[in-house]
Amino acid sequence: MPQGDTITLKCGYNNTITNPFVQRMLDEEGLVNPVDVRLGEQTTDEMCIATMGIVF
Repeated sequence: MPQGDTITLKCGYNNTITNPFVQRMLDEEGLVNPVDVRLGEQTTDEMCIATMGIVF
C-alpha cells in the first residue's frame, strides 16, 4: 500500500425482529426479546473484528 492509504472496516447489522436469523437466535437462546450486543464470542455478541499485520 502506498503511504497515506487507509484501511476501513465497516460492518452493518440488521438486528430487527423482522430478520429471520434474529428470530432463530432468540429461539435458540430461549430469549423473548432482543438483547444489547456487546463484544464477545457468544452467539449474541458482536463479531466484527479485524486483525492486520504489516510486513516491510
